[in-house]
Amino acid sequence: MGVQRTWAQAERNLVLADGRPDRRNLGYAVFEIKSLPERAPCPVIFAPEESLYLLGATALENFGLTVDPVGKRLKPILAVIGGFRASADDPGASRKA
Repeated sequence: MGVQRTWAQAERNLVLADGRPDRRNLGYAVFEIKSLPERAPCPVIFAPEESLYLLGATALENFGLTVDPVGKRLKPILAVIGGFRASADDPGASRKA
């Protein structure tokens, strides 16, 4: 992917997709998607070089995107801040939930 590990922010215990526990270095990278005008910082887990690349939900959310598996494309989504959806009709809506 072209991300160089210059220093490890921390180490994290995690579970691999096949169920095995592992401990990997955590860092941050700035991602760019060619079809979008902005760049976004995202947490990354550094894996051995032969590992598959995996773009996770956090990176997609940082760009305001979701995956459309049927259309095989990325689709824009609205961000939900703080876990509550606010309504323009009710100024107190974000505090009621």
